[in-house]
Amino acid sequence: MGLLDSMYQPGSASSLQASDWAKNWEAFSDWMTVAHARMRIYRLESGQGNRNKLIITLNRAGEIVSINAPQKISLRNESVFGL
Repeated sequence: MGLLDSMYQPGSASSLQASDWAKNWEAFSDWMTVAHARMRIYRLESGQGNRNKLIITLNRAGEIVSINAPQKISLRNESVFGL
């Protein structure tokens, strides 16, 4: 949560606290296409609106596939996507 707190400047309009992220998590089950294969994934979403949403995508083994954070920060597991 320290990384998320450091993305926002205190007092700015988009300032959020770590406790704001941890309050409301929603879980979804979905499919993702990687190369030519479909993979079952689980999405965890937290945040408010589309601009301040944190999305963590996991595979069935519990490995993090990707993380999408506010301010256009996107992390992808290169073992899955072959970057």
